[in-house]
Amino acid sequence: MLWESAPIPHTPFLVSRDLPPDLIEKMKEAFLTVPPGLQDIVGTYASGYTLVEASDYEPIQQLRIQLHLAAEGTSK
Repeated sequence: MLWESAPIPHTPFLVSRDLPPDLIEKMKEAFLTVPPGLQDIVGTYASGYTLVEASDYEPIQQLRIQLHLAAEGTSK
């Protein structure tokens, strides 16, 4: 039996903390107000963007550790 998941989003956008805070806020606002159905840079139609934290990826990091794809205590 095959199972099909919901569409998987693209890689997250990361922003350097070295950028001016006002620029970071403008970038957040730009992404969070993208209209649904806009075609993204790779040609896929986006349904929108949301903010996430590093902790949102903890289950993935734990899986990577279990599969020996990352050392415990790393975030790469």
